[in-house]
Amino acid sequence: MSLIPDTCIEYNDKRSICTAKEKGKVYVLENEAGCLVKKVKIDGCAITAGAGTKKCDYLFSASKDNKEQVFLVELKGSDTVQAIRQIGDSMRILSAELNKCRIMARVVGSKRFPEVERTVAYRRLAAKILSTGGNIKIATNKFYKDII
Repeated sequence: MSLIPDTCIEYNDKRSICTAKEKGKVYVLENEAGCLVKKVKIDGCAITAGAGTKKCDYLFSASKDNKEQVFLVELKGSDTVQAIRQIGDSMRILSAELNKCRIMARVVGSKRFPEVERTVAYRRLAAKILSTGGNIKIATNKFYKDII
């Protein structure tokens, strides 16, 4: 049983270009491999937990040959430490859903918090994500693209 309500799934198909846009920030997942890609609205839809709970904006899952990787995307202004916390909390809440997935964290913003990699929030998230075979990428030019 999925923790993600069907109403939060924007699409689940093999489209070649998958995007998330918000306040001038853009994340693009280019699907060269022809994977089945699911785009899920997380904040305010799939995760509606209390006001203190941090949530990332979107989740993209890409499946091919029974292998799944998940991209947790936060489109943010300048508070990259907060964005890292949002992705971490989303991972924790959706842990049963993400259990066997390779997890990729993506922050797309306009500015970068100096030395974000030295913060406790970043180090905790990195340890969790690296254990899945994934990685964290932070883009500060308001645009980021992954190719699968």
